[in-house]
Amino acid sequence: MNAFGVFGLVFLSCLLHVSWNALSKGCEDRAAFTWMVTLTGLLFAVPGFVISRIISPGALNWSVLGYAAASGFFESLYFIFLFWSYKYVDLAVAYPLSRGVAPVATLIFGGLIGDAPQAAHIPGVLTTLAGVVLLSWDALRRAPVQRSVWRGLTLAVLTGGAIAGYHLFDRAAVTLSPPPSTFEYMLVMHAFMLFFITLWLLPMPGIGGRLVLEWRRRWRVDLLIGATSLVAYLLILVAFRYGHVTLVTAGRNMGIVMSLAVGALFLKEKISRWQTAGALLVTVGVIGIFLAGGH
Repeated sequence: MNAFGVFGLVFLSCLLHVSWNALSKGCEDRAAFTWMVTLTGLLFAVPGFVISRIISPGALNWSVLGYAAASGFFESLYFIFLFWSYKYVDLAVAYPLSRGVAPVATLIFGGLIGDAPQAAHIPGVLTTLAGVVLLSWDALRRAPVQRSVWRGLTLAVLTGGAIAGYHLFDRAAVTLSPPPSTFEYMLVMHAFMLFFITLWLLPMPGIGGRLVLEWRRRWRVDLLIGATSLVAYLLILVAFRYGHVTLVTAGRNMGIVMSLAVGALFLKEKISRWQTAGALLVTVGVIGIFLAGGH
């Protein structure tokens, strides 16, 4: 599969990602929501896992389990750092900044998994990063004055590092020889992620009641989001089989642009000229990275 095929997978994944994020807007308890949709995603993965083991089982050895555990751990850190950053800066600041940092980190550390840094990717990655920094700055300047802004920005950068971490481990896992089945790896990785998120939630006061309340209020939505998020990341795992880790990680920033477009076209949100400029930079950067290609 060439870079344009990988782009198609990432683009479709971004559409699904934006869709389930829109569905989650009514969420009041993000921690309980995260646990619930991780659980429902895991449950939806079980049939695919069973069918795969019967029809065409992939490698399921200690290497696969190790990569899945590491990926689940870093994805748990992603949620922890992201939610923590929301205490100090708005989502509109933390989310795009973390997503923009991720491809920079994969560009630097990709060589550890055999995806050596490619000079052709550098202009696109830097352009994408400039776009998300501009978007974050614009959101920050319009937000009410908040204490400890730098702490929030630091946590957003750590969130980007966590994104890069689970992307690197996932790319390494699906390119093993022999490779694991994508469905099987997805389920194992989700199981580890649920385990680590559960460890994070356990010390929280009243967490059992919060989980029950989340289910009672939004079980239909949580089931739908669990299934949608599963398919969205399944497409990313398939893309990782064929595309350089920086290629795919940077491509996921298209979701930021899609979110702005949905807000402007359907929710009638006013988009500033700085947001427009940032979105254009992200788009140009992502397209530039895919035109550069690389495997």
